[in-house]
Parts: sequence; structure tokens; C-alpha cells
Amino acid sequence: MLWVLFYLIITQIPGGLIATGILCWEILTNPAKALLMDELGPRKYLTSGQATLALVVGLGVAQVLSWIYAFVLLRRFHGQYWKQRIGLHYFKLSDLFFGLGLGFGLFFLAEGLSLLARHYIPQIPREGEAASMLAPWPWWSGILVIGLGPAIGEELFCRGFLGQGLVARMGSLYGLLFTSFLFGIMHVDPGQALYAAVLGMLLHALALFTGSLYGPIIAHFTNNSLTMLGVCHDSPLREGLETLETQIQANPLTSLTLGVFLSGLVLGALRFVFVKPQPINQCFNPKELKNGL
Repeated sequence: MLWVLFYLIITQIPGGLIATGILCWEILTNPAKALLMDELGPRKYLTSGQATLALVVGLGVAQVLSWIYAFVLLRRFHGQYWKQRIGLHYFKLSDLFFGLGLGFGLFFLAEGLSLLARHYIPQIPREGEAASMLAPWPWWSGILVIGLGPAIGEELFCRGFLGQGLVARMGSLYGLLFTSFLFGIMHVDPGQALYAAVLGMLLHALALFTGSLYGPIIAHFTNNSLTMLGVCHDSPLREGLETLETQIQANPLTSLTLGVFLSGLVLGALRFVFVKPQPINQCFNPKELKNGL
């Protein structure tokens, strides 16, 4: 819990302060923006597109800090062979295949769970407001900051650091469950925390079965990027994803069922290919590495 708390403090507070500083500077130096802020109010101003630079930079800094935080922890606790211990020493084509497959499954699963959660769980802030803040972003910045940033930072920290330690101490099942619970808490918003925890279980299962962290990173990136491509106004896929979103909103259970089916298909294939979970931290021999093998 303390590692998660430190994660939030080290990444979110500096990013928030930088975003706030940029907003204040723009308002103080640009009378037109100051007037618009007075007319619209803080919330509407953030969704108007005028705050895009501050949000992109602030959230971007937060993601870079998450990478640094995870790297420092991994290097400190796993030593010079940290890549090998968390399954980043060797990329396989199967990582791409299973990662993309699970990523699409997570997208439909998350959409269905999110819609159902809105009816029963309060959200802070409302997801509609958060999406409106992201909509004016250039689509490529959304892919980098919201797609790639968390895919690397959160997977290194949650599956690479927390997951490794908890599985070693509690076993695969309880380690997976507790890591996923902490992964959900990291998202703060109650509704988002619920489906993030479910998605975390599937991401962790992918890591355990393949013995690699590349698959979860690709799956995480795919899920987040599809969401951003459906939100950003200038996205080349926005029209198609908006149509899909309309259908999902009308039938959230269908989206949930499709997500479960795709995710189950991937995990079933993993079970067939790998037979049993792979012990990531035992998949290499330091002596062999020194001999160039």
C-alpha cells in the first residue's frame, strides 16, 4: 500500500503542479484566456480545448515520472538483471499476438463494465468530464501520454515490481488478486477502480502464463489507445469508434460478453500453448548471460 501511495505522490502531484502552473501562466499573460475562464468557469474551461497544452504536459510528466519510479525500484530490488527477472529480456512474436488479442478483449470488457458501474458506483470525476478534457487533444499525443505512458509505467510498477514480490510471498493466485486490487486502487475513481482491478487480473494472468511483460504492455497499450482514438476529435478512427460506442451504450451486456469471450479465448490459447504459468524470475541464468548465451 505504501509503494502505491508513493507512486501516486511521486507521479501525480508534480504533474498536477506543472499543469496548474502552465494554466496560471497562460491566464496571466493572455487576457483573452482570462476572460474565457471567467465566462466558462474552471470545469468548462478545461473541456474547451484551451487547457490542452497544460494537460498534455502535466500528464506527460506524470507518466515519465512513473517510468523513472518503476525503473529505480526494479533496479534497486532486482539488480542488474532486472529485465530478465521481469521478462523483458526477450521479445517473442507470441507476445505481440496474445497482447493484441487480450487488448481488444480488455477494451470491450472495460467499456461494458464501465457503463454498468455508472449506475451503481459514484465516480470522481465523472468519466464524461474526463473524456471531454481529453477530446481536444491531438490524437497522437493521446496515444503517447494515455496509451504508451501507462502501458509502460503501470506495467513495470504493478506487474514487474508489485506483482513479482506479492506472487513470491503469497503464491500465484493470491499474489495476482492482491496486485490487481492495488492496481484498481491506483486509479482512485471508484467506478474505474472496479474494472481496472478486473483488467489487472487478466494482464497479470498473461504475464504469468507467458513469463514475459511484453504481452501485458501491448495489451494495456491497445486498450488505452483504442479508448483515446474514440475520444480525440481529430482521430482517424473516431467516426467508427463513436458508432461502436453508441452500440455499446445501448447494449453494455453485449460488450461485456464479447470482452469476456475474447479474453477467455486468449487465456485458453495461452493455457494450450504454455500449459502452466511460467516462473518469470527463474527463466534465466546469470551465468549463461555472462557466457553470451
